[in-house]
Amino acid sequence: MTMAKKDYKQNQKMTLVAPGIQFYIEEPEVVIKREIRRAIWIVVAVLVIAAILIAVTVSKIKQMTPTLTTKQNTIYQASEINVVDQNLLNNWEETKSILEKIGQALPDPTNLLDYQTALEKAAADAGLEAAVNFSSANTATTSKISGTSIVEHQVQVKGDANSIYEFLANVEKLPFYVTLTKFSISSSRGSANETSANLTFKLFTLAKNKPTGNLASPSPTVNNLEIK
Repeated sequence: MTMAKKDYKQNQKMTLVAPGIQFYIEEPEVVIKREIRRAIWIVVAVLVIAAILIAVTVSKIKQMTPTLTTKQNTIYQASEINVVDQNLLNNWEETKSILEKIGQALPDPTNLLDYQTALEKAAADAGLEAAVNFSSANTATTSKISGTSIVEHQVQVKGDANSIYEFLANVEKLPFYVTLTKFSISSSRGSANETSANLTFKLFTLAKNKPTGNLASPSPTVNNLEIK
């Protein structure tokens, strides 16, 4: 029996006698080299897989690049088209605050109650008695201002002469586009010294059969009283 076989049998006996202790019959240098080779193969495999993934990703990016470029150009062109001129934006900001007043200045010709109430209040604030007359003949007629009509009506007031001028000043401040076309005044001979005045006004309204949502802007001379 050779010396190597004796050592192997002796190691087996020792393993049986002392369980948990493992004896290696290979040389440490052989084990180290084998582990190094295995580690190298693992690293090489990981690098190859990573290279394949990178190549696939680059290929997909190249395929997507024309589409992304087209989308980017489309967005850029759309943004260029939709750019609002700064002067136009400034004008809008300036006019936005008065849009509601423009709507009030042109009432619906079929509903003039708010205007009549404001007119009567202007007379009362001046200390006058007033009668507003919208006769059946005072229907809306077409105006020279686009999108508007005219309702002509009469107002009779009684009181002090100075109060009549105050009434006209109050009408000037009303949020309506109204002009004074006729004016006659007379004074009584009694002790009360009462003055009467007959006035004919023209009130600008929305055009006949025109939706209230589409307001036509009146001329810049809104609320100017004209005595003819």
